[in-house]
Amino acid sequence: VDGSVVMFENMIRRMEEHDWALPLEGHRKRNLILESTLEVLRPIITALLIIMGVFIPLFALEGVEGKMFKPMAQTVLLAMAASLALAIVLMPVLGYLFFKLKHKPGQHSGAHPTPFLLKYILKGYEPLLNFALNRPWPVIIPTLVLTVLSIGLFFRMGGDFIPKLNEGDMVINFSRPVFAGFDSVLATQKESDQIIMKFPEVKEVYSRFGTPQSATDPAGVFFSDTFVILEKDTAKWRKKNGKTITKDALYKEITDAIAADKSVGEQEASGTQPIEMRFNEMLEGSRADVTMRIYGLDLDKLFEISTQGKAIVEKIKGVESVQSDPIIALAKSPVLDIELNYNAISYYGLSLEDVNKVVEMAMSGHKIGNLYEGAYRYPIITRLSPKQRNDVKHIRNIPVGLDAGGSVPLYKVANIEEREQVSTIARSQGRRYAALSINLNGIDVETFVKQAQAAINQQLKLPEFYQITWGGQFKNLQRAKTRLGIIVPITLAAIFLLLIRYFGSYKQSLLVFMGIPTAIVGGVLTLSVVGMNFSISAGVGFIALMGIAILNSLVLVSHYDELLTNHPDQPVKKLVLEGTLDRFRPVVITTLVAGLGFLPMAINSGLGSEVQKPLATVVIGGLIIATMLTALLLPALYTMIFSRSAGKMPAPQGPGNNTEGEAPQAQKPKRRRKG
Repeated sequence: VDGSVVMFENMIRRMEEHDWALPLEGHRKRNLILESTLEVLRPIITALLIIMGVFIPLFALEGVEGKMFKPMAQTVLLAMAASLALAIVLMPVLGYLFFKLKHKPGQHSGAHPTPFLLKYILKGYEPLLNFALNRPWPVIIPTLVLTVLSIGLFFRMGGDFIPKLNEGDMVINFSRPVFAGFDSVLATQKESDQIIMKFPEVKEVYSRFGTPQSATDPAGVFFSDTFVILEKDTAKWRKKNGKTITKDALYKEITDAIAADKSVGEQEASGTQPIEMRFNEMLEGSRADVTMRIYGLDLDKLFEISTQGKAIVEKIKGVESVQSDPIIALAKSPVLDIELNYNAISYYGLSLEDVNKVVEMAMSGHKIGNLYEGAYRYPIITRLSPKQRNDVKHIRNIPVGLDAGGSVPLYKVANIEEREQVSTIARSQGRRYAALSINLNGIDVETFVKQAQAAINQQLKLPEFYQITWGGQFKNLQRAKTRLGIIVPITLAAIFLLLIRYFGSYKQSLLVFMGIPTAIVGGVLTLSVVGMNFSISAGVGFIALMGIAILNSLVLVSHYDELLTNHPDQPVKKLVLEGTLDRFRPVVITTLVAGLGFLPMAINSGLGSEVQKPLATVVIGGLIIATMLTALLLPALYTMIFSRSAGKMPAPQGPGNNTEGEAPQAQKPKRRRKG
């Protein structure tokens, strides 16, 4: 509604300045509405096109962030285009039909009182404006200090890809040794579920492990997802020290209780949420917040480096759990290694095929025939019993028949040893790697990765051809920031060229463009005060904020140019003061409308509000601070620049610049009434 607000306010201002000795009816009212519309038509179109332009970078996002914010950008562009069309076509007609100011016969101007809120804001603002125009440096220097401070705060600010949502439930992932069998895992899982159900905040628990037939969720039997459905009414949760227990505290109590129970088998626990788990899995193939991958050649060396890296990462504050990735981990498990002794085989006159067949028949089984029952056929497999196959001593004494008669035990022709070997090998783009899954609590993703990189570079020496990369949410955050870091400057450069095209001068263009850094300063300060990290959601808020800030600056500077063009003999300071007060009402109203529009997002506490809050916080806080800075800094800078070169000041060409000269009311502008 920004364009409509500016247009209606200009109509009201022109009506207030009308000489009511002549009735404002018929063609007089029609001409006044037309002239007031043409005055602001060009800046409205330019400003709304700029606001639409700042959302273009969102179309450059890809992956999950693109799917989240591209629909928003499309909606905003369509809404802005529709609002521009309505402001140009419909609002002048509505103003002509319904705007009627009360007046008495012979009264010079319409008795249109300033609204109560604006009246008191204006009462406090006008002395500050006079001070800024007379002494600009006390305004400029603090603004520069705030700008430098905000830059420092921004680079010290943490970063998350997307704020963590509170889904209302939790998932506890249990990872057991990779050699754990089905029966032992099932027993351990049942015991864990029974412990979890003892907590009053838990309504239901169900678990799953293994791989389904569709293979959509590949995982070994040793890894399980335990879904913990919580009581949605947190008022029923237990209280500690007068405060309701938090979800994180509940998770810690659950894991501590399971770890303290000696009847539960060996397992590692990590916490997540149902949607968050799938979301992270889509990003990187891992269910953790961050993944650390070590690429290299030798499997044993990779396993050694990942073990060392795990010990380093676990010491970082804010790390909830670190474990080898349960799905793609480079894991070791006990393996029976049978290595044939070729010299011994040759000595006994055996062939490799003979020895391999004995090992195959004993361990994996050998088909010796079929059993037929009606139309069904069942293969007959011979092999050792499970008890004998798990007994290394028995395996060593398996007889191998000789051609000349008799037999020799298997250990005579093979080296048999039980040892741990890598049982799972993961590759990415043809390269072997070991992966660690890292879950965080109380630390943002970007800060954690920076601390982890510094610690690993200091404590871990990587061999040649070995490399560590970081994935998960951090990888997507970096990708989105990189793309926005390229597209946003290009878009801002295009907007600056559009402003130069509009004003015909780089001075006014820079003054209008100054609204962007003041808006960013406001957004950064607000995020710092409320303790939020930078995220892609906050980045979208900065983009929306820049467009609104440019609109306010453009409205002010365009009106200054108009006054200086029509009244070149008047002092610049006087005209800037008058122009600022003239445009004060639309600037404040557009700021209030935008801020109130985002207020429900900022105070919402329902599911999903965590994504909306950074965006709304940036816009609301940034608008307040940016409007305060712009309302004082912009008039001061304009006065400083054009007081020295008022006669050389270029003005934009367009129908809005000379229509007022044609109007009978457009003599020397009159100060608008303050109440």
